[in-house]
Amino acid sequence: MKAKFVPFGAALSVVLGTVFFAYAETSNPVQIFVRPSVSCKASPDNPITGQTITWTATVAPPGDTSVYSFLWSGTDGLSGNVGVATKTYATTGQKSAQVKVTPKIAVPIGVDLSKTATCPPINVGEPPKPDLTASLSISGLAPTGNPNEYYVGIATLQGFVH
Repeated sequence: MKAKFVPFGAALSVVLGTVFFAYAETSNPVQIFVRPSVSCKASPDNPITGQTITWTATVAPPGDTSVYSFLWSGTDGLSGNVGVATKTYATTGQKSAQVKVTPKIAVPIGVDLSKTATCPPINVGEPPKPDLTASLSISGLAPTGNPNEYYVGIATLQGFVH
């Protein structure tokens, strides 16, 4: 694990893994800053065009998410600034998202406690095509047995054959 040393007033600060802490050579208390662990995902699992997709960020340690700021970015203009971003896609294909989470605390200059997560991509498909339906309407007189008389009708087919 690499350590990053950052000046912090008269003391020396160290960033080690996901925990940032400041070591003071005086009797002052040590300040500890935790870089959050962040993950994200989309739902539903098999979305279609025209359906609202919800991208959700999960932050650890868990707790009050109001102590973090969120910045979403992604495919087709996805954006947001809270823990959940929504998007309705008009086109099919693979969609992706990233979220940057930053604790809302004062930290020494030069220390960045933000963490960016890339969500697993989703594939947006086409909505299912409607089944084939048919209707027939007939107008005219009842048959009299005369071979010169006939029915007039209109047939309509709608939908798709799968």
